[in-house]
Amino acid sequence: MPLLFDRFQVAARRFARGWRSLLPASLSGARPPAAPPEDRQPRPKHSLVLWLREPFALDPDRIAAIATRAYSRPFNQTNGSDYIIGQGVNHVMHVEEMWFLVLHMARPYPRPEATPAQAQPAHGAWLSIDLMAAAPEFPVGKIDNYLGRFLAELPAAGAKVVAIFHPETGRLAPWAPAHRERLAGGDPLSVFDTAAPAASAA
Repeated sequence: MPLLFDRFQVAARRFARGWRSLLPASLSGARPPAAPPEDRQPRPKHSLVLWLREPFALDPDRIAAIATRAYSRPFNQTNGSDYIIGQGVNHVMHVEEMWFLVLHMARPYPRPEATPAQAQPAHGAWLSIDLMAAAPEFPVGKIDNYLGRFLAELPAAGAKVVAIFHPETGRLAPWAPAHRERLAGGDPLSVFDTAAPAASAA
């Protein structure tokens, strides 16, 4: 139990420092930060969002089951190298020295500015997975790969997905069955190859 408590403290500190920066400004209530000098530009935020037709019940056990299928690794809430902690709408997932925030909201995703409401698929909830922290040696491609593999398992778990959104670029792609293979295949951002930015979707 002390080991779990230590892990919880580490994840909670990371969570408290970083989770609000992962949310759209309309949810976090924070003003966008001023752009840093060119030599101090932040690393890309690794985040993907599934827009869902209706809310999808999540708890640590269900997330652990999804992650086990996605990564072919056992997850345990009390010991072991990979684990899930959290409750309610947000959970922290640790896998291979990466910490991810899994966030679920039972309401539509905030509409990007200047985007007509009719340009977006109707949805009543959303689920995101965001990188909170990772060991410096992890390449960008591996992080994105883990985002995609997790989301690829959501439809099989019962989530009714209508679209996938990339907050970093504003690209939105209506959901298609073929997206599961792309998300799990090592290049999850390829689902947006033909997707226009949400702000200009027709």
